[in-house]
Amino acid sequence: MKKAILYTILLATITGAKSQASLPTSWDMSNAASPPVGWSYDLNKVVGNLVYTSAGFFNSTPQALRLDGAGEYLTINFAGRADTVEYFIRTNPGSDPGTIFNIDESADGTTWTNARSYNKNLPQAMTKHIVRLNSSSRFVRFFFQTKFSGFNIALDDVVVKPAGPSASPEIVLLDGSNTLINNGNLKPGNSALFPITIKNQSILSTLRIDSVRFSGSGATYFKAGGVPDTLAAKSQKNMLLQVIGAPAGSLKATMSVYSNDGEGNNLFKLNIYAISGSLATEPAAVPGISFNTVRSWQIKALASVTNAENVLVLVSKDSIIETPTDGVAYEKGTYLGKARVVASGLPGEYRIDQIVANTKYFVKVFSWNGYDKYCNYNQAGFAMDKTTTPGLNAGSYYSTLNPAASTFVQDLRNKVRPHFQIFYSNYANTIVEDFLSYDTTSGKRVLSCTYSGYRHLYAPPLIWDTMSREHAYPQSWMPYPSTVVTDSAFGTDLFSLFPVNQNKANAVRSNLPYNNLKEVTYQFLTGKMGKDSSGNMAYEPPDHVKGMVARACFYTCATYHTATKPFTLPTSNQFINDLQDQVVLKRWHQKFPPDNYEMARQEYVAFKQNNRNPFIDNPGWVCYIDFRNMSHVPSGDCSQFNYVKPQIKTVDLSVMPNPTTDIMHIDLSAFSKTATDWSLMDVTGTSLMEGKTSNNTLQLNLNNLPAGAYLFYAKGAAAHGAVKVVKQ
Repeated sequence: MKKAILYTILLATITGAKSQASLPTSWDMSNAASPPVGWSYDLNKVVGNLVYTSAGFFNSTPQALRLDGAGEYLTINFAGRADTVEYFIRTNPGSDPGTIFNIDESADGTTWTNARSYNKNLPQAMTKHIVRLNSSSRFVRFFFQTKFSGFNIALDDVVVKPAGPSASPEIVLLDGSNTLINNGNLKPGNSALFPITIKNQSILSTLRIDSVRFSGSGATYFKAGGVPDTLAAKSQKNMLLQVIGAPAGSLKATMSVYSNDGEGNNLFKLNIYAISGSLATEPAAVPGISFNTVRSWQIKALASVTNAENVLVLVSKDSIIETPTDGVAYEKGTYLGKARVVASGLPGEYRIDQIVANTKYFVKVFSWNGYDKYCNYNQAGFAMDKTTTPGLNAGSYYSTLNPAASTFVQDLRNKVRPHFQIFYSNYANTIVEDFLSYDTTSGKRVLSCTYSGYRHLYAPPLIWDTMSREHAYPQSWMPYPSTVVTDSAFGTDLFSLFPVNQNKANAVRSNLPYNNLKEVTYQFLTGKMGKDSSGNMAYEPPDHVKGMVARACFYTCATYHTATKPFTLPTSNQFINDLQDQVVLKRWHQKFPPDNYEMARQEYVAFKQNNRNPFIDNPGWVCYIDFRNMSHVPSGDCSQFNYVKPQIKTVDLSVMPNPTTDIMHIDLSAFSKTATDWSLMDVTGTSLMEGKTSNNTLQLNLNNLPAGAYLFYAKGAAAHGAVKVVKQ
């Protein structure tokens, strides 16, 4: 199964922070959405995955950074002298005729010098390389200068190591054990007296602190004790900073330390944000709120304010009466009463997630100053507005279609095909990131299983392990081999794919038909597997999903069926005897019409693929099609479909030995030596071996299969059976 990353092309350039990284600094690429302080990248010169997650393309789990376009880069800005940069790198297998990939360094981030260049000599397996850096460099950049088609770069486990102590005087400032960055920030809270450690890194020379000066609005309230002074080589001392006579509220100043530092930091600046009293200064400013984008599936709100540091943005389906409490720092994804916190930070445009169609949303904005327990909100001067998301908007999309026309089935296919294809590997950084998942605390997101309601908590990017992409119309029902399905239009269509739990939903449903169950043999939350009223195995999702998956199956057939490659209900696949009854799906379709969530999903996919699911916009159209053979039904009468699934006996199959390392014997005596079709499938329903026999025993050799669980299925004219087999 292919894996994919999160992040949308709206985040074409992601920056770790404006500050420099302190040395040593490293990144294992484990969270591509949040690079470390001082690290930044642009990986979207070519739209696609931002990481590699397949084995062999990373050094440490779960992934490596992927550079796949000319002009893409990873840059590290660091403080202090660096010795070397270490990294693991590889390219695609093969003879690369023209790729140029550079490791560059710079003192200012503008003028770059090449430290190492790859030209036709990139390793084809993850290999550790080390490059020595100039002592004056404060930037190192991995830069894709020239790309040859088909050759990408995987980069993992990058480390910039510090140089050893020098003979020249070298200043380092620390807050406790934390190294402070030149032009960085210090937030000491409301302590009237707090120490800053000054350290001389030199192994020979004396460091002289000439003076410490303060500037800015709160400069007169700060005083530094214990300076000027000198520090011998490899020694350190505390410089006491005091806050004297300050009024209650926010105190801001820039501290400049002048010294004889020989490594370029003879003027070391630190931005100090202290608090006098218990809270920051309350902002007088009243914020503003406006809606830049309102779609069925998306709202973007602009929270503006002047003369205030931050905004708190709340959203709710009800009028918001909640007010923030001073001294509480609210985190995105938490709740304040019934209102959800969309953002707490700098003013700007924010995307509000968990949006559905035909729904009124209230947004309320407060201004605030401070940090941590010193936050102070303007509780009276808030802004609040509301907006209602639109519903279905097909416009004139279907204006040329007539469901009573004899050519309706072909006309419908021509309307929805072709469309813009979103590849399987881009499922996460399109519909998952834009619509299906939502923010929660600690920078994480939640993705729900469509079948069961299971909520998967993850730190972006999403890795396809616990969750997978489920085809409502299973791959094994499609008249193509699995190698074709993976990157085909019918295998990647967003209308047909749903996120589900891999082991407890996807593998369980496999290629079973949907139906109402009479006997439940397995249940995970709201997803059930068992036997229908005819005694055949089936899968039943929760009620609120039934209509949606039915319409997905209808869409798949209407969009991709041809005479030579049939997409039908039931499927034409000879190894699937548990046939999908179209009557069941049509009943679900009628009983569970599109809700606001499905309408929003329709509009999102239409926005991305430039086509629509006609059975969401026009529910009555399903009655004009007989999905058994995709023929036209002129009357549009659904009552004529009284298809009765053929009765077939379910028999038990025994396997010896099970598990096995190679050969297993399957007892087929229940089929009484009649012609029996058999298939061995993986957890996705893809057939790996198949054949026909009239013997009582079948011998299977699993030597060429990887270890894991498989499904063996056999069917004759009057009986069928399945059994789980395990290869060790």
